[in-house]
Amino acid sequence: MIYLLLLLPAVVGLCELLRRYLNYLFTPLNRIPGEKTSFLWGSFWELRNERGLAAHFRRWKKVGVDTPLVHYTYLFGTQSVLVTDPDIIKTILLAPSEKVGKKSRFHKESYFLEQALGAGLVALDGVDYMRHRRICQPSFNTGVIRDQVNEVIPHLTKKFVEYWEIAADTGVEIDIMIHLSALSLDSVGFVLFGHDFRGMDSVKGWAEKTKDALMSGQKISDEIGKEAFRFDDPFIAGVMEAHHTNLITIALIVLGLASLDPYINPKRIRTDRVVNEATDNMIENARTSDKYSLLKLLLQAGDPEDEKVKLTQEELRHECKTFLLAGHETTATLVQWTLLACCKHPDVQEKLVEDIRKHWDSTSDLTLDIAEKMEYMQAVINEVLRMYPPVAMIIRVNKEKEILGGYEIPAGTRLGLPMLLVHRHPKFWDKPDEFRPERWLENPEPSHRFAFFPFSAGSRTCIGNRFAVWEAKIMLAGILNAFKVQLAPSQREIVHEFAIDISMKAEPSILVLIKKR
Repeated sequence: MIYLLLLLPAVVGLCELLRRYLNYLFTPLNRIPGEKTSFLWGSFWELRNERGLAAHFRRWKKVGVDTPLVHYTYLFGTQSVLVTDPDIIKTILLAPSEKVGKKSRFHKESYFLEQALGAGLVALDGVDYMRHRRICQPSFNTGVIRDQVNEVIPHLTKKFVEYWEIAADTGVEIDIMIHLSALSLDSVGFVLFGHDFRGMDSVKGWAEKTKDALMSGQKISDEIGKEAFRFDDPFIAGVMEAHHTNLITIALIVLGLASLDPYINPKRIRTDRVVNEATDNMIENARTSDKYSLLKLLLQAGDPEDEKVKLTQEELRHECKTFLLAGHETTATLVQWTLLACCKHPDVQEKLVEDIRKHWDSTSDLTLDIAEKMEYMQAVINEVLRMYPPVAMIIRVNKEKEILGGYEIPAGTRLGLPMLLVHRHPKFWDKPDEFRPERWLENPEPSHRFAFFPFSAGSRTCIGNRFAVWEAKIMLAGILNAFKVQLAPSQREIVHEFAIDISMKAEPSILVLIKKR
């Protein structure tokens, strides 16, 4: 009997692989333009070895950029379609989410999202998503979050600038992503959780070690930065550990048995326990604190349709994990790409500084009200979101058979909606590969509403999109008002490629020099 129980998952997995193989052989998707790929590996190695969406770019241009759908297969015959037509994207993103069951018409491919971000708003679907959204949305719309942004982020940015002054005019190269991640981590920590993740302690530690090295005449090495940026908060450590999949997880996903992972994978069991304990402590601190934060608001929030329905402790744990990773990653990535654009386009950087100083003389505190008056700042951020969206592609899976772009799409097809490609579609953008913020001053709206969707759209629009942009504006204003930012000499001939993780980072990491203004 025990042996039969052990064999059952393997039998179920093999049946799933057989189903995929038959689907691979006879699917009507073969009539959609694309490239023939194998059942076993599909486009896996191609997509894995080409950074970002380079393989998708190449495939799209090969079949023709006016092609609305591009067919390919992924691992073990998983049927996939790249959607590059804004009208079809509109159909998918605006499909009603109400009156659905566990899965909506175009639902999330959720397992990897749950593994990375928790079973919160980003990964949930159907009625569970709608309930969480109804409970969480009012808390984001209150003035409390805006007040917290004004209180916390200018102060943190001012400290950040003080620490960076150590390296100004010294030739020290700074890896901006790890620094910005620390700054954004504390911003999210205080505003959303009322919790100090001590990210800025890492920036301070880097500054002190850099100062000591400069005074003693030592060579500044990468190790100084890496040693300083080690976060000891148990919640952060546990979440980061859980983010990395192992062979057991991958095998279960391939066999269609991902739901067993939390119960039989020792690593997953261990990290879940650590994260849950740390999250429970954070929730209890928010409950007893007299300071407002998003988490404190969520503890009090009920479903508008039934005020007695609140988030459970387990659901709060998952939302904490989601808001932490999605929140701080998105902002740090957005600021990273904006600073790279400023390095590559010095004229843009100077116009941006002029706009910042037009509205803020730096003798008074920087506030969100001031930052929101910076029109060129908004144009630069929009152009960065167009060319370097923090999320490069979102995935949906259709629950039933669909007719999209005149093609039959069988149920269970993986639909990729690539912001990175559509935001550079020559049909909808003039000189799409040219970084030109002025286009947003000339025409504040894109020619097609769904040719620009950096934060998704419809009922699944990113709940924290305004918070992310608020953060980015204040951080950029503080940094660029104080420093002229240039690419490090070692990177001036390097083409930074897109590396997709939770967000779209740069490969290799962006290194800069800073000079006092």
